[in-house]
Amino acid sequence: MAARVRKVGAVYDVAVVIMTRLSYVVVIMTAVVLSYLAYRALSKRPPRIPDPGQHVDLRAEDGLWRKGFRAISEPWTAQTGEVVISVATEDEYRVAGREGRSAVGVPWPTGRMRLASPRLPWQLSYPSDTRAGSNGSRFAWRRAFGG
Repeated sequence: MAARVRKVGAVYDVAVVIMTRLSYVVVIMTAVVLSYLAYRALSKRPPRIPDPGQHVDLRAEDGLWRKGFRAISEPWTAQTGEVVISVATEDEYRVAGREGRSAVGVPWPTGRMRLASPRLPWQLSYPSDTRAGSNGSRFAWRRAFGG
């Protein structure tokens, strides 16, 4: 009977050790997950507001992004409570610069605006014809990606 109690006691001791180690693993994994989530929450940058002169894309009412615009003012709060920036087309911005006057633009909400690359949409290279079997379509990907 005493041998049987020792055996049960040893199994119990092993079970306690295993459960203790598992709880340590659970605590460590929980700490890792929580620190990762805190890092992600703190590392998210607020949306960038363009400075005057920066290239921007505008999202139209239909949800499509329109390219070829420049921010021409600092942000301000409209009467509706949303933050807006005056934007002008690239052509208007350049003509106004040549003529020495301020560009004429329209207010646009910053929620429907994103910073864009300085390449203008009419300067982007698109393949002229990518239909299968057409002359020159073999290297259309090179023209499209500058290769």
